[in-house]
Amino acid sequence: MTKHKTINDLIDLTGTEIGVSDWIQLTQKKVDQFAQLTEDHQFIHINPAKARAAGFDGTIVHGFFLLSLISKFQFDLMPPIDGVSSI
Repeated sequence: MTKHKTINDLIDLTGTEIGVSDWIQLTQKKVDQFAQLTEDHQFIHINPAKARAAGFDGTIVHGFFLLSLISKFQFDLMPPIDGVSSI
């Protein structure tokens, strides 16, 4: 969806899928870096062996890490909006 939209066009899209993002790989290195930045060092995020011992298949990505990717997906998928610019 690359066609320019107005604010009213976007309101009409509420509840509609506007696109599918490209896959991104969330590596353990990226998870570890996020843990360092946020000082959230819970073992379920940074220690694969302990996470498996706790019943998980491996480490679990931080919820806030996933939420932080929303801006990337929005930028990748949203069409330009007439009369709106970013700085």
